[in-house]
Amino acid sequence: MNGLELQWQQAFGSSGFGTVVNFTYTDAKTGAVAGGAQAERDRQFEEPDECQCVL
Repeated sequence: MNGLELQWQQAFGSSGFGTVVNFTYTDAKTGAVAGGAQAERDRQFEEPDECQCVL
């Protein structure tokens, strides 16, 4: 997993109020879940182990 987090905190004078801004970016990839929809789609496009051609 790769990611980046940025945070900025700013006070509004001496009033006790302020703001916090946060930005988080992650790039995570997971494998297919057994029996999941992606696994089923992948199975539809698999080449057969043996080809039986009839002429």
